[in-house]
Amino acid sequence: MSQSNETRDLGIIIDNKLNFNSHVSAVAHKAHVRASLILKHFVSRNVDISSKAFTTYVRPILEYCTPVWSPHTACNINKIVSYQRWFTKHIKGLCGLDYSQRLEHIGLETLERLNMIF
Repeated sequence: MSQSNETRDLGIIIDNKLNFNSHVSAVAHKAHVRASLILKHFVSRNVDISSKAFTTYVRPILEYCTPVWSPHTACNINKIVSYQRWFTKHIKGLCGLDYSQRLEHIGLETLERLNMIF
């Protein structure tokens, strides 16, 4: 019987050193896949529809059980935040704005402001 360095409980991956790096990578990958699917398959490029799709299908992935695995290293924070930045940059009409202006324009909060990242 082989021994594993990681375990999954309630969908959260934790290793034997109590790190959540694998979990953050898995969450980031899943968020990227969903955000890409939204941009690829949604016919409408309306800002309201795109932001609603993101908050419905991607944000729950990024926010699930964050009090438990809240990223605290710069590398993990950048992995998580980068997909919201990337998605908002690809919404039609917002590509020329900086990140905070894009969020303000579509009415989203930063992940830090939602107390996701401490």
